[in-house]
Amino acid sequence: MDEIINIIANYGIGVACILYFMYFNNTTLKSLTETVTKVNESLILFNERLQNIEDTLNKKKSKKEWFIC
Repeated sequence: MDEIINIIANYGIGVACILYFMYFNNTTLKSLTETVTKVNESLILFNERLQNIEDTLNKKKSKKEWFIC
């Protein structure tokens, strides 16, 4: 603990800023990364559902064209 106090006393605000950034990185950015990962998973599912709908519509359209001909 004394070493940390000596480092802050010798190098000043720069060390405090680095310590704060390390704390911020481990708390806030971790939750942000988790949120972005969840959003990404949701977008993948949304894209798959849209692709299934598009495939279904294309199949129905091709069947109608076959009956028209």
